[in-house]
This record gives sequence, structure tokens and C-alpha cells, in this order.
Amino acid sequence: MISRRSLLKVGLWGLASSQLGCWPESRTGVSAAGASFEAPKNCLFIVLDAAAARHFQSWGYGRETTPNIARLADTGFIFRNAFSQAAETVPSVRSYLTGQYPQDIRIRINDNEFTLANAFQQNGFKTALFSENPYITPTFNYNKGFEVNSSYYTFAALKRTKRDRTDVKLESEKLHGDVRDWISSVRDSPWFCYIHHLRPHAPYLPPEPFATKFSKGLSRGRADGSAYTVRTLEASATSKEAAYLAALYDGNLSYSDALVARLIEWLESTHRLDDTLVILAADHGEAFMQHGWLQHGTTTYDEMIHVPLILKFPAGSGLGRGKSFAQVEMLDLFPTLASAFGLSGIPTLDGRSLLPLVLGETEVHKDHVFTFAPKRHHKSFAVRTPKQKYIINLDPTEKQVESRELYDLDADRLEGENLAGEGCGAR
Repeated sequence: MISRRSLLKVGLWGLASSQLGCWPESRTGVSAAGASFEAPKNCLFIVLDAAAARHFQSWGYGRETTPNIARLADTGFIFRNAFSQAAETVPSVRSYLTGQYPQDIRIRINDNEFTLANAFQQNGFKTALFSENPYITPTFNYNKGFEVNSSYYTFAALKRTKRDRTDVKLESEKLHGDVRDWISSVRDSPWFCYIHHLRPHAPYLPPEPFATKFSKGLSRGRADGSAYTVRTLEASATSKEAAYLAALYDGNLSYSDALVARLIEWLESTHRLDDTLVILAADHGEAFMQHGWLQHGTTTYDEMIHVPLILKFPAGSGLGRGKSFAQVEMLDLFPTLASAFGLSGIPTLDGRSLLPLVLGETEVHKDHVFTFAPKRHHKSFAVRTPKQKYIINLDPTEKQVESRELYDLDADRLEGENLAGEGCGAR
């Protein structure tokens, strides 16, 4: 019997990691990298919600979904194998904003938790949060450390949406105008700005020409891109319906790409880009029935946890362009930024700075990464090495292990053949 209280802290990750002969590393303090480089002045951290790495051109996707982000990647440093610590927004964001593995399944950031925004704020940076996700708002204390916060889809609006089953009108254009206004208002002060776009997350309803960019001519069946329809078809979409939804999703991602491009172009035209580290990432991925599910939060297969991660350092910083195939975790961003910006007063963190990879001091980062899927009645925990993934699934009571899965990632990149001999892998 497994105690709910110990699910993450001692039980399932430890059980999963022991099967592959690895364990979570002990926490270490953050220290500056040994190599010489000039710290950036500002930091712009952009998260695209539910943006799966495999839908980006820089990760080999066939559709032209992200041409502008691809150009950003070509001039920055790209981490080809970055993984979120959860297949759902709240525990994932909590993890990389605190630099800690999720120790419990909690929506709210606690008052005593030290966040990335706290670190920048106490080191003299102006800080601001702009979020379209109703959970990444002051309602759940995600404004901790941010002097300015703007929410474009509140939790109250989310509850109304769930009642009347209508789709929310996203205000991405207004968000970007507010970001430009805030950056302009801080003048010469150093700043940290965190943007959390809800796109390409459902509803997959971008404006034209993005709405039909990839879906024109495809059979839609019951699918229409609304959040309600996607939820309804979550475990029952046909292959044609899943393909149609994926095309709508790609259009939503393409719209996000255009928004990011406009902001980067504005930073460049106002001569701020040369002072700013730009981060482009995602909180988790998105599935289209690869293992029997749409959306995210339900499994720990790579379509739900493999995320894009690009760091575009300022020209002249000494931290240039390149790529790494090493496994990294999203929680590694906190110690990376602490090192890159020389932030002091940082507590011990679970992550490890990515700067040695950027500086070319090493090609190896972590032998194993950890993640979990928190959705009710489908909780799953996984440890991933570059060559294997071991997954533990709980039964509906969430008190016992229901099944185990083992995948040879070299021979079976899409995780189709379960070598553990328990179940078929697809759920």
C-alpha cells in the first residue's frame, strides 16, 4: 500500500528510478560558472502553454508552424531534449518557478516558497507577470515576487466557462501591448518579465489566416477545436478527428509564433534585444491520441512531457548560439538564471545550471529526469534516461501500483512496445 502523502516525496519516483539504477541527485547550491561571460541586463521568459516540442520546426516537424521561433533558435541555444516535471500546468510551473521537484500535488504556491521572481526582485530587478492561464494568477499566489501582474483569463472566468461550456476569448494582442508598455515604463532599470500564453492550448481557435492554415480540406468529424469538444473527445477521438484537431492546434501554435516574432522585433527596434536574455519554453506538451488520449495531464509519454527550450543570449554576452542533445529538466532554469545573472541569496535548489552546456564545458547534464502526470484516476510517474523510460501507473484508488511500463527509447522512440510485460502501454 502506498500512502498518498508519500507519492512524490519518497515513493513512486524512487521506485521508478530504482528500476533504471538511478536516483534523484541530492540538492546542491547555485554557484557561478567558471568561464567568463557578461551577465545579461534583462530577462524575458515566454511560455507557450501545451506546446509540444515535436510540433516545432526546430525539432523536425514537417509543417511550417514556427518559422519565427526557428530563426530565434538558429541565433540562440537550443536544448533538444528538455522535459517538464509534470504533464500539466500547475505542478510544472510551480516546479520551474521554485527550482524544486513537486513534493505534493498542490495548486497554490505557498507563502514560504522562494520563487524565481523573488530572486530577481531581491537583486534589484523590476518584475512583472502577464498570464492568460487562469491558474497562473494571484488567485493561486503565482504573482509572488512580481511587482506587476496582469491576468487575461481569470479563475472566475474559468468557472463561468465550465458552467456554460462556452470558449473564452483570449486577449493575446492586448497582453503584448501591455508587455511593451511595461518594459517601456521601467526605462533603464533591469527587469524580469514572465509571459504565460494560453495558446496553443485548447481552445484551438486562432484568428485567420491561422485558423485554416493547416486544417483546410481535412475531415473534421465531431471535432471543431472548442475546449468543450476537445474535452468530450479526450479518450474517444478517431484518427481523422485527432488529425483535424492537430491541424487546428498547429494553427494556434503558428499564431503564437507570430506573436512572439512581433515582440522580438519590437525589442530589436527599441535596442533592448542586445541587453536581454530571451527564453522560449513550454510548461508541458500535448497529445493527439498517440497513446489513446488527447490533450495532457494523463500520461508521462513524451508527447505530453517533451518541451521546447531555447535561450537567446544577448550579442556580446559571450554566451552564443548552439545546441545540446543532453537531457535537461525545466527546473534547471532557476539555477541557470541565478548563475547567468549573478543572483545572490538563492536557497538550495533541485535543478542544475545549464551554463556548462551552453559554454561547451560538457556535453552531459543529467543521466535521468523525472516527471509525473497528475490527472485524477490516471496518475503516472516516470523516470527517463537517454535510452530508457520506466513508468509506474496507479490504480483508480491512487493507493496501489496498477501497472509498470518500460521502453527502449533507442529502438522505440514513440513508446509503442512495453518491455515490462504488464499491459500494452497504450491506455
